[in-house]
Amino acid sequence: MLVSRKRSVCALAVLVGLAAASAHGCGGEDDPGESTGATGGDSGSPAGGSGGLVWGGGGSTAGGGSGSGGGGAGGDAGSGGCPGPAPPEAPPDWERFPGYCECAVYYPGAKGKMPEPVEWEPCPAPAPSNPSCRRMRTPWSKLMGAMPVGNRFWFDSDAGKSYLMFGRNGLNDDPTSKTRYRLIAEADGPVLSAFYEDSLACGLMTEAFTDGRYAYWVGPYVDPGPNQTEGVIAGKVGSPVDTVLTLPVGSLHTTWRVTAGWLVRWRAGLFGRPWGSAAELTVQTPSMDPEGYSAYGPRGAGDSLFWEVGNLKYHGIMSWTQSAGGRSLVRYLGDYTQGAGNFGTDGAHMVWTHGEAKAPDDSEYPTRSVMTAPFTTDPEAVKQTAKRLRSDPGQIGLDWFVVGCGYAARVYWENAGAGAAASQDLMVVRLSDGVSWIYDAPPLSTGFRLSGVLGVNCDEVFAHAQFLDDAVTIIRVRLDSLGPGIAPD
Repeated sequence: MLVSRKRSVCALAVLVGLAAASAHGCGGEDDPGESTGATGGDSGSPAGGSGGLVWGGGGSTAGGGSGSGGGGAGGDAGSGGCPGPAPPEAPPDWERFPGYCECAVYYPGAKGKMPEPVEWEPCPAPAPSNPSCRRMRTPWSKLMGAMPVGNRFWFDSDAGKSYLMFGRNGLNDDPTSKTRYRLIAEADGPVLSAFYEDSLACGLMTEAFTDGRYAYWVGPYVDPGPNQTEGVIAGKVGSPVDTVLTLPVGSLHTTWRVTAGWLVRWRAGLFGRPWGSAAELTVQTPSMDPEGYSAYGPRGAGDSLFWEVGNLKYHGIMSWTQSAGGRSLVRYLGDYTQGAGNFGTDGAHMVWTHGEAKAPDDSEYPTRSVMTAPFTTDPEAVKQTAKRLRSDPGQIGLDWFVVGCGYAARVYWENAGAGAAASQDLMVVRLSDGVSWIYDAPPLSTGFRLSGVLGVNCDEVFAHAQFLDDAVTIIRVRLDSLGPGIAPD
């Protein structure tokens, strides 16, 4: 039961791989630093205990249909059910999602079918000439903005499969349409999870996709009412576990991150919740930082979390585990002449940019190097194992490295001060020897831009791109099509 300024936590046992849900149990937890008049069980109880969560099992999920287009596993909405049928515009037989009733969100349910698999087509001009470049087709719409920003990628190295978490807007070429899809699909296979929205005022936003775990923010986009909540829909693709967590809307929307071990809430600090637990741990607040900085860009792998700290003149990288707490992984306390940022990891390797030779009051580092080290959260281990790969043509900022299969990639600005003559190029670096490849983009004046790397696997790099006929889409480029490579400098 949701009460004033009290979080309600409901675990939904679902077959997430088929986007079905059935409610099971609820617990509660006070938001740190917020007083409540609520009473209830012990919010720190282990799963299934008094006031805790019930995870998996005990529910009434039912097997779904099969055949082309997916089908879905369905279930009784139970105590978490939301009233009302799906609107006429929704796919046939889809049902109201039972976990969060304040937004009109729908899912395939017992009888509905999944959207069609992802389709790809050759990249048109003015994309760089490369026969291997393909972009995601948008057959559902020819309108600008057919795909939102903020899409995510995960490479399952064990299975050798790449997955995309993305959205579809502008359905049926209707510029007034308020309906959208939020999907998880194999890059070369079926859609595995799907949500459908029916409101411009309330819905889902793609948040995170790591270690096979996903998270969607859910809540009011604008002008929330005094008693409205925001929250997260999170879980593991292919697992019969899903989580819906709600909390009062604050002055800023909450951001969420996931790893195999943690669901992380990022608002006025970092707060981690182990999967299957109602207890939330404080990971980071400015008062816990040795120099009083807030965390930004949190990410993680396994049971470890990482984030960056600083401002326009100072940059550092932090690590955290539950046993060791927060540590300065690569950070130069009090030193404004050098810094570290653009951090990325896949749980096997870490990559970052080291900047140096900067005047204390400047914001750009004249000398920048791409660094790598085996995965660790121990600062001393980094000092012993870190190695330089090559120079970094870009600055430290918000274009972080993505890492996978022995490669790292990121987008950087070329001729940043040249206005429309500037471009955003894509760099791929091989971690074993520092050999690199540059995917040169044309100037912004052509209408094409690379706006960020989504992920890299053993054969391809995936990125956000903007074309003249699409506001944003996803492209993929084969690594072996980028040429012989550039020797490290």
